[in-house]
Amino acid sequence: MKAFIIHLSKIQSSHKSALDVKDSLKKIANIDASLFEGSYGNTTKEKFIQNNKRRHPWGIKGPKRPYVKLSRDLEHVKPGEIGCFESHFRLWQKCIDLKQPIMIFEDDVIIFRPYIPVEFDDVLSIAFSHEKKMRKYIDYLEAPEGTPSAVMYKQGSMPGLGGYIIKPHAAKQLTQEYADTFLPADNAVNQHVVKIQIHNYMIGRAKRKNEGNISTIRRTDIWKKI
Repeated sequence: MKAFIIHLSKIQSSHKSALDVKDSLKKIANIDASLFEGSYGNTTKEKFIQNNKRRHPWGIKGPKRPYVKLSRDLEHVKPGEIGCFESHFRLWQKCIDLKQPIMIFEDDVIIFRPYIPVEFDDVLSIAFSHEKKMRKYIDYLEAPEGTPSAVMYKQGSMPGLGGYIIKPHAAKQLTQEYADTFLPADNAVNQHVVKIQIHNYMIGRAKRKNEGNISTIRRTDIWKKI
């Protein structure tokens, strides 16, 4: 299975972090990933304005409000949010072109377990980056037992897009849904569009600033504050 790490080569910290992720994926998970040049926020924002790209009307839990033109939302939208969405969107298009499932990773992921293949339907989270959405699963993921599998995920949208696998038919559904709109990328991958599952032997999570190479899911000093 092809794997890609989103990075921004013009930003030194992103490039260095992506190389670290590439190395850890190879050594720990036996995954040979390629670097994928992501979309830069300011440039992408200008493109969205020119193309009259609109913020999608859905909230995290689905349909919420009328369409709003991006030009009226600009003061509330950070370029990084737009660049992140476009980076994932382009990889969904690549998945469709390849006609096979692909792995997608962001450049801030810590990998601490090998990947064990499991059957899943549309999208499978294998490395999370949203702590609050994953809180109820932490004990389960910290010391998984039993047969590796894709388990039901109850939240409306992804627990961050630190690392996931997507199938072509799911990528097609997402690109069609957001052909003329956008959302924060993790909210765009929504249960109203595709079925989201999580791997019970999740292989990693996003790295937090200044924490070093912590190799477990649980960080007691952080989780107790949530």
